[in-house]
Amino acid sequence: MDSRSFDRQFKDVRYSPYTLISIDAHGHGETTGRDEKFTFWDTASDSLQLLTKLGLDQFYVLGTTQGGYDPALNCLFNRDATDDKLDEINIPALVLHGADDRMFPAQDAKEWSSKLPKLWKFEIVERGVHQLSLTEPGDEVVAQLIPQFIKETL
Repeated sequence: MDSRSFDRQFKDVRYSPYTLISIDAHGHGETTGRDEKFTFWDTASDSLQLLTKLGLDQFYVLGTTQGGYDPALNCLFNRDATDDKLDEINIPALVLHGADDRMFPAQDAKEWSSKLPKLWKFEIVERGVHQLSLTEPGDEVVAQLIPQFIKETL
């Protein structure tokens, strides 16, 4: 995911009470230094290292699709299964999904998110597509629900 994917959130006054940090995931934006294969776990590990280096011990993670053709192929063919561990995620979660997402059916998201023990809310955004934070009407739903989620779960 390219860090510019969240430019709308950085400019939205509803996020002004929060410190926002955006990163370029491997193979996206302006990342360098990693030409070999990588997994989602590598990106997660690198993100955690960054948060540790910044001294942040409490934070929220906002994520969207892991875009890009090569990483998508890597995930399809070298996939790390995580569905069996969803019930171990013991933190509040907000899951938003576009009804018109052509890459991943909303029903699939509803199924896996139902396994999250602290699911705060699951919402299917009508007319929403794959990258909600980048497109209408998803960007407005994202802008309304994320600050509310943070306030209620902080």
